[in-house]
Formats: sequence, structure tokens, C-alpha cells
Amino acid sequence: MRRSIIATAVAVAALVAPPIAPAQTEIRISTAAPDSSPLSDAFRTIKQRMEAKFPGAVKVSVHTASSLFRQGTELPAMQRGNLEMASTVTFEIDAQLPEYGAFSAAYLFRDADHLIKTFRSDIGKEYYEAVSSKMGLVILDTAYLGTRTVNLNNDKRIEKPSDLNGTKMRMPPGASFQVLAKALDSTPVSMPITEVYLALKTGQIDAQDNPTNMTRD
Repeated sequence: MRRSIIATAVAVAALVAPPIAPAQTEIRISTAAPDSSPLSDAFRTIKQRMEAKFPGAVKVSVHTASSLFRQGTELPAMQRGNLEMASTVTFEIDAQLPEYGAFSAAYLFRDADHLIKTFRSDIGKEYYEAVSSKMGLVILDTAYLGTRTVNLNNDKRIEKPSDLNGTKMRMPPGASFQVLAKALDSTPVSMPITEVYLALKTGQIDAQDNPTNMTRD
């Protein structure tokens, strides 16, 4: 079975390609993160180190801002053998392994250290093994991308969840995120991260939530 690589953020997974053969091996990395984000910088570091470690044997290309695959389509692309590595988040894995849906719940982890410790414990080992055996993908590691922060396209004062009533909030697809938006008393609207800026500008949505390093210019 062909293996791929995933990299998830608040559960970053990474999926790996076949063993390096004498011929040059190509590893394409796809991410929805903006080109200027720390995650994109991390992938460029992987490219530099892999090509330095295996000169002439490995070629790594980094495709940011969903320029190669749309957000949400990377995981099945890896399973079909059309992509070698991507940054995916837990809700994308939950779609195939719903028994691990708790990892996408809000406020599950106290802080970044708690998140990393959990995924490097026996609990994380069980999760990684399930993804490998049931999905044919290999999680390289889990990373913390930052605290999710709600941004609005207006100056409405928000002090409690009920203040978000009637607010159309962009959320990634996935049941856990839809539940979170509704718990905040907002109306969830699913769309890829690359469409958020224009949607906020045109009023298709009123708000979005992401770590600020993923949405800054």
C-alpha cells in the first residue's frame, strides 16, 4: 500500500511517500496556509533539509495557499497517490475515523504543552496507528499553530456568545466546527480558508476564527 504524509495543526498530521529509490523521488507538499505563515516557512525548511540530506535523490516542492489542492481535498489526494505530504487538521481525519472526533472539540486542551504532550503519549500513539492502519497515511508529528481568534468585518461589540447571534461565521467543514459555531450562537458557513478574505469583504460572511498568524497579510 502506498503511504503518504500529513501535517496537521492543532493536530497537524504528516503523510509520507514510498522509500527513496535510486531515481529522484518527488515530494509535493500542499497546505492551505498563506505563503507568509510560519507553517509555510516550516515546510520550506523541510524542503531545504531534505534536499541537503539527499542531494539529487529527492526533490521537494512546497505549494502554499491551496495552490495545488483545495483545503479539504489533500487527504483523499494522498490516499489516491496524487500527493505526498500535506498539512491537515483533525476534523479531516475525523470524517473517516469519527471515533476520534473529540480531538476537534473546543477547549479540549489546556494549552500548547498539553496538546503536544497528549499527542506524544500512548493516546497519540493509538491515534497515529489507527490513521496508519485504517487510512494508509502516516502522521509525522503534531504541531501547535496558535490560539483560534474570532475576527469580524464590523465593529460590533462582542462580550458573550449571545452577542454573536445572527453572525455568519466561516468555519472549516466538519461536524465539530459546526457545533462550535452554533455553541457560540453564530451561524456556521463552511468554506476553504483561501475564500475567507473575499467573503468577509463582500459580506458573504461576517466573521471567521483562526490563529492570527494564519490570517495576517
